[in-house]
Amino acid sequence: LTSVKNFLSVVELDVFECPELKRISGLSRLHKIRIVWCPNVEALEDVPALDSVVLEDATIETLPGYLQAVNPRYLKLVCSKKLCESLSPGRSEWNKISHIRELNIVDLEDLRQTQS
Repeated sequence: LTSVKNFLSVVELDVFECPELKRISGLSRLHKIRIVWCPNVEALEDVPALDSVVLEDATIETLPGYLQAVNPRYLKLVCSKKLCESLSPGRSEWNKISHIRELNIVDLEDLRQTQS
């Protein structure tokens, strides 16, 4: 699977472990998306109703650029400790998510320790 596009009635979408997925577009009614272990997604576009994004991937070293192009109210990010540390105001990756009102940033290592 390399793209998900033009499903006009989709309101909620979960994509898991799709390493070849590059593009999600044309989902005009999409309100909520969860992207888990899909490190090569380059585009999330034409999603004007998007309200909530959950992105889980401990392998990515930088935030995907598409986060700057969408305007959800809420973002939950589960990522590596290194990426978490680069997400405070004034740090390198902050500008990609600073426009999102509600942020929930979780270090995957801490999450695993809490669960065990």
